[in-house]
Amino acid sequence: MNTADLFPVSLAELGSALLLGGISAALLLRVRRDERHSLLLSLLLVLTGLLVMAGGSLIALKMAAPMLGAGLREGGLLLFGIGILRVSGQSLFQFVLMPFGIPRIVEDLVVLGAYLGWTLVRLRDGGMEISQLLTTSAVITAVLAFSLQDTLGNLLGGLALEFDDAFNLGDWIKVDDVAGRIVEIRWRSTSVETRNGETVVIPNSVLIRSRISVVGKRSDQPLQWRRWIWFHVDYSVDPTRVIGLAEQAIRTAGIAHVSDNPPASCLFMDFDQSSARFALRYWLQRLDLDDSTDSVVRCALHAALTEAGIALAVPRQTIDVRQALPAV
Repeated sequence: MNTADLFPVSLAELGSALLLGGISAALLLRVRRDERHSLLLSLLLVLTGLLVMAGGSLIALKMAAPMLGAGLREGGLLLFGIGILRVSGQSLFQFVLMPFGIPRIVEDLVVLGAYLGWTLVRLRDGGMEISQLLTTSAVITAVLAFSLQDTLGNLLGGLALEFDDAFNLGDWIKVDDVAGRIVEIRWRSTSVETRNGETVVIPNSVLIRSRISVVGKRSDQPLQWRRWIWFHVDYSVDPTRVIGLAEQAIRTAGIAHVSDNPPASCLFMDFDQSSARFALRYWLQRLDLDDSTDSVVRCALHAALTEAGIALAVPRQTIDVRQALPAV
């Protein structure tokens, strides 16, 4: 038995496919080392396909089971092709086309279409009439559409998010109790990295139905996020004096990532039960440093008020206790 008897394709075609897959894998590893797990799965599919093809050929020749052997050979070739298409598609989009900034969901859809095309080719070469398959697949399509409602919803949601261009990779968003930076948009879900070092995977169908806040993003304006610092001062202090001190303190403190345009502003917001309520507002340039910058701003504000002899108010409550006189 020679090597050509083991595989349903010529050695030249097999060698070309392996060479293409090897070059693609090398390019992918050079650019995206974080794709090692996905690359390993692709190579596993290629190896499994080769082994199944060889096993099918041996079964057909040694065990005189041509039908079983032919089925295994075709199945192995299908897996082999999917593995090659997977690693080639990853390399094409993440190495060759990476400078064009093509969304990840486009890669997923193109590779998925290549899988489908390769499967149809193998079914045709295996003797199945593709036109009859497409004609009689209406019921199967309806059943699949009903059973895969969530998956189709995620897919359509991902496409809607891409075409709508409501947000892009790198944008900071808030969805319900999740706030973070978008790091990936795929056909099924969108990945968001939070400030706590977590990666939250949100199904696209959920994003479509939710109210999303894109933090710091305004038309024709630089990326800045207005922050609010609340504090209370006793009613005995002139509010205009508090406002002047607070604004002057932040404008002259030279705090990193605090924008000078627009400048910080202070407002008298409300009359509380025992003190006046103020809000110091400033514009943050680094969206990932909100808490730390808020802390520095509070320190500068506290130092300025303390130096001016103004103490921050503490909640006070007056309780009037009366004792009823005994009846005469």
